Amino acid sequence: NDGFVDEDGFDGIDNDNDGRVDEDPSEERIRSIVDSSEIYVIPMVNPDGVEYNWRKNRAPNYGSFGNKDEITSFGVDLNRNYDYLWHLPYLLPLNYMLPFIISDQSWNYRGEHGFSELETQSIRDFVVDHTNIKISLSYHTYSEVIFYPWMHTSLETPDEETFISIGSNISQIDGYDLRIHGWGDREYLIPRFGGTIGTSENWLYGTQGIYSFTMELCETRAPTDPEIVYDYCWKHVGVNLYVAQRAHEV
Repeated sequence: NDGFVDEDGFDGIDNDNDGRVDEDPSEERIRSIVDSSEIYVIPMVNPDGVEYNWRKNRAPNYGSFGNKDEITSFGVDLNRNYDYLWHLPYLLPLNYMLPFIISDQSWNYRGEHGFSELETQSIRDFVVDHTNIKISLSYHTYSEVIFYPWMHTSLETPDEETFISIGSNISQIDGYDLRIHGWGDREYLIPRFGGTIGTSENWLYGTQGIYSFTMELCETRAPTDPEIVYDYCWKHVGVNLYVAQRAHEV
C-alpha cells in the first residue's frame, strides 16, 4: 500500500531456474497479463540509423525545404518529424532553436514537413488503424531517464496525475529518473515555452490521447557488449509487463 507497483511479480528474477521470466507468486500472473492484453511491438523505427550507426535515417535531402535539384545531404531526425504543433517554432524561433531543426545539415533536422518520412508515416498509419492503444513506450538511448508529454513546454497535461503514477511505477522498476513537472532539471530541459517539437510522445498524446513515454536506456549511446544489452532488455521485461497490466486501468 505504498502507492507504487508491487515489485514482487515484476522483479525479473528467475526464482525457479527454468530459464524463463519467473515472477512471484507464480508464472501464472505473467501469463494472465499477456493473455488478457493486446501488445504491439515495433522492434525498430530507424533501420537506416542502426545500419549506418548514426542518429538520422538516410533519406536524401534536396535542400531543407525540398526545393533544390541536387542532393544536399542525407537524413532526417525521425523523432522530430511527427506532425504536432509543427509551425510553433516559426512563432518562437529562439525557444525552439529553429535554425537547427530546419537546416538539412543539422543532426536535428526535422524534415521538409510533418510526416515527410516513410518511417514516421508507418508509425502514424499503424497507430491510427489501432484505436485500442492505451499506453506507448518508446525505447531510445541514452541517459537512463523517462520522459512524457509535454516535450515542447513544462506546462502540465490534463492527465498529469496519471502520467506521474505510471511513470513513477516504471521508475520503481528500472531505477530511472522520471522527469516530472516542477523538478528543477525538467524545468531547465523543457522551459515553459521551449523544448522539442515533432516528437512521437507529443503526437501520440496530443492527437491520439495515448499515454506515451520515452525510455532513454543505457549510459552510452550504443553499447555493443552483449551482456550489457541483455541486462537492459531483461530489466525492462518488468516495465513492459507493468504497462500491459496498467493499460487495462486507463
